[in-house]
Amino acid sequence: MGRIHQVHHPIQARQHSQDLFLKQRFDGDPHLTVPGLHKYLKPDEKLLGIPLTPTKLYQSMVVNYFLTHDKLSDQELAANLRLDPQSIAYYHQLATAVKS
Repeated sequence: MGRIHQVHHPIQARQHSQDLFLKQRFDGDPHLTVPGLHKYLKPDEKLLGIPLTPTKLYQSMVVNYFLTHDKLSDQELAANLRLDPQSIAYYHQLATAVKS
């Protein structure tokens, strides 16, 4: 974690934000776009041997939430994650596949 702090602290100070993924250049909004985030993550895909696309990371986060909050109702999951009923069903399937 020390290395991350060394690299990102100057960017965070310059951008006046504690967010982890920030643009290098100052142009108003300091937050990265999805392509910008992918550019940060792409080199680590080969090192880790797993896909690090924003879509895959998002899916993994939602599936992990489903697995760690398995007592919540579908309505609570939908409200907490702002998902529609079709998405709730889709992520239930993915979570079930991961559990198996």
